Amino acid sequence: VKFDPNSQTTVRGSNGNASNWLPAGGSFLVLPINEKISVGVASVGYFGSALNYGHHWVGRYYLTRTACQGFSFVPGAAYKWNDCLSFGASINVMYAIDRSHAMINNSLDNQKDGRLRAIGNHWAVGAIVGVLYEPNECTRFGISYVTEVKQKFHMKPKFLNIGPRLTQALTVTGILNSKIKVDCNVPNWVMASV
Repeated sequence: VKFDPNSQTTVRGSNGNASNWLPAGGSFLVLPINEKISVGVASVGYFGSALNYGHHWVGRYYLTRTACQGFSFVPGAAYKWNDCLSFGASINVMYAIDRSHAMINNSLDNQKDGRLRAIGNHWAVGAIVGVLYEPNECTRFGISYVTEVKQKFHMKPKFLNIGPRLTQALTVTGILNSKIKVDCNVPNWVMASV
């Protein structure tokens, strides 16, 4: 994501190339209990996104960097109905974290920019169910349904290095001791495979 300042931009700064990478991965373990039942567990990076514009870009009073990540611990079990048909179900225990940073204009106090930081995390639970149909040794058809997971972040913003006049203005308006509530719904989806 790149922003191009022009003659109507009211703040000076760089164009803010937000390119950033975010690692992801997973590990999986399956244990057969008997010929019909298997149990397993997965630990996965479920979703993630990160932007980092830096402290000197033209939109720094809106955002300098942000990241939202979800990690899931997924215990599950599967039952083999017959030689062709199997069913599975698991619980999606998801931990998510949201971090946002911005610069604060300290011109009221004739000081360099202050900073704003808001960090929140939340645990939520969803479910996954699936069916596997195997008509022969070379062919498998599968379908899975993953329920929505509702993440609710409650954050208390932290203001750093802000001047006394700005502190007073933020206190009078109630912003200094406010809380931010962000709802993030991880969508439900269906996946079919052959």
